[in-house]
Amino acid sequence: MFETDIDFIGDLSDARHISALWGIKITLVTNGIALVKGSKEKVKNFLIDHHYGDEDEVEEIYFNN
Repeated sequence: MFETDIDFIGDLSDARHISALWGIKITLVTNGIALVKGSKEKVKNFLIDHHYGDEDEVEEIYFNN
């Protein structure tokens, strides 16, 4: 299971909807910040599709720790 924090614009309803669509878990932490959990592949695809970066940028920012 992979997890990372992201900037998130939306409410609990949005988080639940996106979680169901992508097979991931989005938990709102504070206003504008959410924790995303799921398999590396699903989280990566979500981040790329929702414009957090292209594949190389997402790998560098979120997966090279």
